Amino acid sequence: MNPEGINYSGQYLNNTEYRIKIRTGSDIENAKNDAICGEMLLVTGASPAVYVCTETAGENDAVIYKLPDLHPSDPAQSGVDADNDGLDDAVDPNPSNS
Repeated sequence: MNPEGINYSGQYLNNTEYRIKIRTGSDIENAKNDAICGEMLLVTGASPAVYVCTETAGENDAVIYKLPDLHPSDPAQSGVDADNDGLDDAVDPNPSNS
């Protein structure tokens, strides 16, 4: 597909033709002054989340939106860990019977 045919307008990252850039870090505020449109940001730490930049930073800070909270792809996962072994009881080979 020809990018010009769909009115694609992008910025190259390090002179390479990346279509998606993912950056990780613990504070989304650190990305607002240099984020690139289309860049995805994975925030780690106590409140992990995924963000996407919709306007490249310039004179103003970048416009960044938080994606909805992620949920397990396996509907059988319960989010319960009764025996506190770090494994969801729905997938734990030795779940607590209490």
